[in-house]
Amino acid sequence: MKERIKWIDYGKAIAIFMVVWGHTGLYGPLHVARYMFGMPFFFFVSGYLFSFEKYSSYKNFFTHRVKQIIVPYLLFHFVTYFFWFFISRHYGDDAVGGHLTEWYVPLKGILLGYPELMVNDIPMWFMVCLFIVENMFYAYRKFTGKWWFPLWLVVAGYVMGEVMPRLPYCINTAFVAIIFYYFGYIFKQNNKLREKLTGWLPGIICIAVYSIIVYTNGKITMHTNGYGENVLLFIIEQAACYVLMYNLCLMLQKNTQDIKFLSYMGRNTLIICAIHMIIFTLLKGVMVYILDLPLDMLRDNIVPNLIFAMVSVACCVPFIYIINHYLPFMIGKSLKPKSVNVG
Repeated sequence: MKERIKWIDYGKAIAIFMVVWGHTGLYGPLHVARYMFGMPFFFFVSGYLFSFEKYSSYKNFFTHRVKQIIVPYLLFHFVTYFFWFFISRHYGDDAVGGHLTEWYVPLKGILLGYPELMVNDIPMWFMVCLFIVENMFYAYRKFTGKWWFPLWLVVAGYVMGEVMPRLPYCINTAFVAIIFYYFGYIFKQNNKLREKLTGWLPGIICIAVYSIIVYTNGKITMHTNGYGENVLLFIIEQAACYVLMYNLCLMLQKNTQDIKFLSYMGRNTLIICAIHMIIFTLLKGVMVYILDLPLDMLRDNIVPNLIFAMVSVACCVPFIYIINHYLPFMIGKSLKPKSVNVG
C-alpha cells in the first residue's frame, strides 16, 4: 500500500472542514475569508498527486477516472436525491420560498452538471468539474512543459470565467480550476520552485497577498463561475493560499506526531463532502423538533456555526465506517477480500 503524504491529508482535512463550516450560514466577512482554504484547494492537491506515468493509455486513464469520480458522483447523487425527495424537499430552506422544488430539477442538474440545480447535494459539483479538468489536463499532456502553457491556461481561464456564457458540466469553472491543478502538478515536479516557496518568509508574503486581495475581490462562488470582482485576482489569491496551506501543513507534519483525527478526515473528504448536507438537515430537525432551538441562531453567528460544523463532521464518522468497510464502490474502491485462515 502506497504511503500517504501527511501534509496533504492535513490540508484536505482543514479544507473540507472550511467547506462544511462555510455551508452553515457563516458570518458574512468570515464566509468570504473561509474560501482561503476551501474546495479550490482540492484541485491543487489533485494536480499534485497526478502522474501521467500511472496510465498506459488514455483508455486506461478514462476508465480509471470514471470508476473513481463519475461512479461516486452518480451513486451519492442517487442516495441524496431520494433523501431530498422524501425529506429535505418538504422542510425549511430546502422548500425554496415555501414552494416545493419540482422533482426533476435536481435530475437536470445532475445529468447536465449545473450545480445550482443540484439542490439535493450541491457540493458534488466538484466531482463533475474535476472529471472535466483531468480529461483536459490529459489532453494537454504534450504541452505541460512548454513555456507558454501557463500563459495559455490563464488567458483561457479568464475568457471562460469572465467572457463566455455558462456551459454545462462546469466547463467554464473547469477552465479556471485547471490553473490550480497545473500549479499543483508543477509544484510537485519542480523541486526548486517548491524549495523557494517553503518557509516562513513565503508564508508571511502569502498571508499579506491574501489579506489585500480577499476583501477587495469579494465573495467567491466558484461552482456558479463567480470569482468576485476579477478572476485574475482570484487566481493570485488562491495561489497564495496553496503556498500558505502547504507551509502550514508541512510545519504540522514536521513538528508533531501523526494528528490522527486530521489524517482520518483527510482520507475521507469525499464522503464528508457528499453527505454533510444530509447531516445538516437531520441536525436541524433535532434542533427544531427535539431541542426546540431556533435555526436563526445559525445565521451569522460564529460560535454556533463552528459547533454545528464540528458536530456535523463527527456525525459523518459512522457513515465513513460503513462506506469504507461495506460499500467501498461508492468511493471508487473495490471491496477487500476477507482473509481466510488455513490450517
